[in-house]
Amino acid sequence: MKLVSNIFFSLGSNLGNRLENLAVAIDELNKQNITIVSASNIYETSPVDCSDNSPAFLNAVVKIKTKFKPQELISTILEIEKKIGRKRSTVNAPRIIDIDVLLFGNIISDDEKIILPHPRMCERLFVLTPLNEIAAKIIHPVNKKTINQIYMDAKKTSSEKIKIFAPPFSISSVQSV
Repeated sequence: MKLVSNIFFSLGSNLGNRLENLAVAIDELNKQNITIVSASNIYETSPVDCSDNSPAFLNAVVKIKTKFKPQELISTILEIEKKIGRKRSTVNAPRIIDIDVLLFGNIISDDEKIILPHPRMCERLFVLTPLNEIAAKIIHPVNKKTINQIYMDAKKTSSEKIKIFAPPFSISSVQSV
């Protein structure tokens, strides 16, 4: 099976050592025949659709290549989240790690295991800001706009607070598939 590229993940954490949680997630992805091609800066972001006392998130986006099909990939991601210590309780509860598949090339899917592209990515600056940084010219397969156009539209209406927290994780030590 050939490698599929132009796959983007959103990584987020708002419990414990948030930066370390993101680094562990990157490490675990690398162990699963997933090649990280590029990474955005790491942003500190206000919680969205969470309880009022929810801690701030650290968020980043990575571009990957893999031989996995979407359904295989989501199963792998769920296992990684569980291994890192994610406990699924209530919707949008604080979490040690959250890994979402945003885009999988041009695939559009409403499979029960994975919806592609991610259904709420176009509304969320905590996703669009880092995604725009590394994929501004990518065309969203449903609305046919560039990520930059979607980002600029969302910036006009969003009240999210976002600031750069740290530079991207180093890609030089990434394992290849």
